[in-house]
Amino acid sequence: MANAQGASAQEHSEMNGMLALICDDDDAIREILREVLTAEGYTVAEAANGAETLAKALPANGPRPDIVLLDYHRDV
Repeated sequence: MANAQGASAQEHSEMNGMLALICDDDDAIREILREVLTAEGYTVAEAANGAETLAKALPANGPRPDIVLLDYHRDV
C-alpha cells in the first residue's frame, strides 16, 4: 500500500541508506531536494559548485553516491 507521498513501504525501505548527491548552486533548490529526499529515506550529500560535485561524486575514499541530481547549467 502506498504512503501519503505515493511510495510503497517496500519502496521506501529500499531507499534507506542510499546516498543521493544534490548538485546545484541555488541554496533553496538544494534545501527543497534535501527535505524531499531525506523524507523518502535517502542519505543526502550536497555540492554547490563543480569542484565540490566532482570531489563528492568521485571520492578517493568513502562511498560514491547511488544517485546524482545535477543542475545541468552550472559554472565550474
